Amino acid sequence: MLKNIEPAFKFQFQDKKWVEKVFAGSAFTFLASFIFPIPLIMGYSLYITRNTIKGEKEIMPRWTNLGKMYIDGLKFFLAMTVYALPIYFSIIVLIVAIIIGATMESDIWLYISIAVGICSGGFVLIYSLLISLISPTLHIKYALGGSIGSLFKLNEIFSFSKNNIVNILIVIAIQTGAGIAISVAYSFFSFIPLFSLFVLPIIFAASFYLLTIQAYLYGQVYLQRAQ
Repeated sequence: MLKNIEPAFKFQFQDKKWVEKVFAGSAFTFLASFIFPIPLIMGYSLYITRNTIKGEKEIMPRWTNLGKMYIDGLKFFLAMTVYALPIYFSIIVLIVAIIIGATMESDIWLYISIAVGICSGGFVLIYSLLISLISPTLHIKYALGGSIGSLFKLNEIFSFSKNNIVNILIVIAIQTGAGIAISVAYSFFSFIPLFSLFVLPIIFAASFYLLTIQAYLYGQVYLQRAQ
């Protein structure tokens, strides 16, 4: 069972420069909405996991070596994109099946499109669940200095995920719960006049905070890994 969960919510504020780092992280999280800065955010989370595993006092890195941080995040982002390709392909198949079923007058084509749509949708669901279970392992392996090639050593990845499945599920549950809380807060405050001016920056800060929690807990999964 995963221990040391509470520090994941506190370590950010124990950093002497936490205001500066969280402010910069929130800004980059906002910019990540435009896709291009996403690798930088991913690279930063990799650094947090790495520092957690190494037992560094300063777990949140400074926003200085942005070039290397971006490259690391970009490599990891590309690797995760490769893993997501079957999902994209299945979605395309699903869309094509829907179009064929809607345009063809023959009942046979309608039944075929329905069958294909059900199979494609089922595959996307199952495969997405699988990716969510091995994503923490992929993150940990790359944070430890692994190459892109190491992220496709499926035997090692599935073995680590299987041996540490309970802790991985705990981290996923925390991620999901915190994500839902942020979404609910966003929906609730969206009715307030001038919402975007005052509350939206807090939402981005909360999203970055969630990212740091996740990265820290990934490090703890490795430190408390099953031998």
